[in-house]
Amino acid sequence: MKKIAVVLLLLFLASCSQENLERKIVSSWKVEKMQRDIRGIFQDIEISPNMLFQFEEKGKVKIVTQLGQTIRGSWTYSEEIKTIRIVAKNESKDFIIDSLKNNKLYLTSGDVKFQLKKGNKSKYRSM
Repeated sequence: MKKIAVVLLLLFLASCSQENLERKIVSSWKVEKMQRDIRGIFQDIEISPNMLFQFEEKGKVKIVTQLGQTIRGSWTYSEEIKTIRIVAKNESKDFIIDSLKNNKLYLTSGDVKFQLKKGNKSKYRSM
């Protein structure tokens, strides 16, 4: 009986941890810096000042790309592999969460690293 209680407690704590991290992700994140791995050396990529990721609580996402294009899709978070998966335009892309501290989010997708700064929690209108 004690083993069952311990397992249930651990499952509860794990679900709380995931839920808390998901809540921290929900916001508008402005891309401050991007770097590409070129032969083992990360080099800065010039970015648009309007580039952002806007994560909504109900799993919707709005992305303003490097070229200023707005893409809408969905997102999920995987606690096991600390990854955000974004699905848009029939494609999916995984972003590994390297770090999430206060108002900074560091992601890696393939050979590109992103540094994002948290903006205000937007009032999400229907996307």
